[in-house]
Amino acid sequence: MLCIYCGQRPQFWAVRCVICRQWFSKHPLPTAARRAMRLYLEAEQKRQAQEVQAKARAAIRALLASGQFKGQKAKALRLYAGLDGSCWRTYTEVAKLMRVSKQNVHQLLMTPREVLTQLLVPWK
Repeated sequence: MLCIYCGQRPQFWAVRCVICRQWFSKHPLPTAARRAMRLYLEAEQKRQAQEVQAKARAAIRALLASGQFKGQKAKALRLYAGLDGSCWRTYTEVAKLMRVSKQNVHQLLMTPREVLTQLLVPWK
């Protein structure tokens, strides 16, 4: 099948080639191709987010294993990162589990988060 305007072979399952689609349509790609690209980009963003979370969890495990943080700070960090097999939690969820205020959880996690930021994002 050839393009109905220029006679070239269409790159996709359409009646017009990509060049002619740009002239006569506001979307040069067919709907299914745009959907496939959008799904691919969403999957790639999800994979990158999971990779960042995995690196952060590994750094948190190393930090807790070093013994730098103990007691309430270690417990709050463990709950926040979901090292017990669950997903990442919010300050409110950690506060409910520890039976303390949200502000107290924020204060407990302030120092560990600064250390993790220096470990994961080294500034030049």
